[in-house]
Amino acid sequence: MTIDGNFDPSPQNNLVTFVWEIPDQEDPFEVEAEVVDVTNNSIRVRVPVGILGDRSNLKRFPSGTRRAITIRVQISPPGAQPVLLQFPFILILPRPLIYDELSVVPLDGGHPILQSTLSDANDVDTYWFLGRSVDGRAGLRVKNTRLTQADASSPLNLNGQTLVFGLDSSPIGNSEIEGRDRNDDTLQMMINQDGLYVITVQADPTSTFPNPYQIHLSGDTSSPQSVLPDGIREGARAIRRDILYNHPAPRWERLVGADNGIAHNTPFKFPKREETSPYAKAVLIPPTVNGFTIGESDPSLYIRRAKDPDVTGQLRVVDITNPLARTPSLGAPELGEVIDFTQLPSPASAIEAAAVPNGAVDSIDGTVGAVIGMPNIGLSLKLPLTLPSGEISSLILDLGSGHEAINQEGNDLRVHAVGNYTVAVGNTPFVNDLVPFPGVAADLSDFDLNEIGLSSARYVRITASPNVQLDAIQALNIYYEDAFFDELRGINVPIARANSITFSARREKAPVTEFDPVLELIDPDGRLNLPIADQGFGDPTSVNLTDTALVKRGLNLNGFYRVVGRGDRNPIPAAFGSYSLAWKPVVTTI
Repeated sequence: MTIDGNFDPSPQNNLVTFVWEIPDQEDPFEVEAEVVDVTNNSIRVRVPVGILGDRSNLKRFPSGTRRAITIRVQISPPGAQPVLLQFPFILILPRPLIYDELSVVPLDGGHPILQSTLSDANDVDTYWFLGRSVDGRAGLRVKNTRLTQADASSPLNLNGQTLVFGLDSSPIGNSEIEGRDRNDDTLQMMINQDGLYVITVQADPTSTFPNPYQIHLSGDTSSPQSVLPDGIREGARAIRRDILYNHPAPRWERLVGADNGIAHNTPFKFPKREETSPYAKAVLIPPTVNGFTIGESDPSLYIRRAKDPDVTGQLRVVDITNPLARTPSLGAPELGEVIDFTQLPSPASAIEAAAVPNGAVDSIDGTVGAVIGMPNIGLSLKLPLTLPSGEISSLILDLGSGHEAINQEGNDLRVHAVGNYTVAVGNTPFVNDLVPFPGVAADLSDFDLNEIGLSSARYVRITASPNVQLDAIQALNIYYEDAFFDELRGINVPIARANSITFSARREKAPVTEFDPVLELIDPDGRLNLPIADQGFGDPTSVNLTDTALVKRGLNLNGFYRVVGRGDRNPIPAAFGSYSLAWKPVVTTI
């Protein structure tokens, strides 16, 4: 920052101190500032990170966005009496940042990585994030999102301009991560203490201003948040996982630039291993009472992932840690749609239900989302259910890939319900693969896969006969590879593990777009897992415009991975996020 006034032209003769009068404390908090340059009429100083105060052991972001500060300058010219000047100053607190933070763009614009703009060489953006001693290594990427028209180069020179400050206000993280462009900045740092870490972002004066950039903090961190001793949850730290293994429907994502030169990148987050849960992860609305039909010619009856929150004309992020919730289809799903748990409000959210904006419904009771997850008194769904497209009397619940009910001794499946219903199970949601159990069941009932000759079942169709209040389904026998001891619950928790993945991105073919997808896999420690995927795969429409995939890519570290999807810069620079684009990423276990 620059302060106008009368100063000594020798930097060493000017002592600049930032002073914060902390409420209810007798002594003020004082931090000396570095003098960058000085003239007779102005002095330029670097705002000291230490003026933010003690950031250790903080579990939440401080309240407010501004702080009143006094800047004290003691001028000591040679052979003269010292002069003390004081200047009032309003400190803008850093913007809170969470791991893998996304934005939601209006008009169905997708979920891009957070972006901001640097206006000039003096512009410095500051962020802070909540770190924990268990986080370990994390990665930070600060990248250009616009190309120059002349030579498709990056206009902001961000290389070496980003700093991360630890809890003692000294810089940390000086190891670069592979795979960056020459004008971008990438860091890897160790997060090994509880508290608030600070990030500053600026560009070299040789840059072209103003121009945008994106900032992506990645690490082995996810929601839900912990409950603190005072009964309140800790502050938001990371987004929830947002894509499931072997999902029954691809996830469409649109990359729409803010103008013809700004790119959007979208990350997808998933774990190498996860707790094996015996309850439904998703619910499908079958187009017929019996299920889905293979080879269906009507696209409106295909299995389709339910729409994301309505952002038409305004941003409607209900929960920053769960940007995909809530889908508007919870109340009125369409035939053929599937809704998974990442589209539901998180029970461990850092956001209180009362704070939900835009008049969103606070409860999922009575919606199809009520049957996802464990049995819950007060959350259920009545079948038959009347929808805008008509009345439905059946649902298909998905236990999830790697969480199937398996045939072992005794009963293998339980239905939590009140009323009468029939049950059919299989390993696809298609009519020909769903095998019915004989007879009509009533209320809470158990089922043995041995009775119908199946060794496993992932999908469970429940049909009202004639009426049922459905709460949940539960696999009584479930396969798992390993377990860990949860000290908080005092139990062994079974886990499922993926050793490799295949993740594909397919360009929208109708209408054809000038979009060449690229996929990047980021490891739990924040490093880029090379090589990136930008080669031909699937249905190329030309040599330069192809689908792409990460094929059988090994997952060698435990923790949360993310795949970042974007458009390739070459051979068409404008394809780097300039069009309204759509693509289908699918995660599969190998």
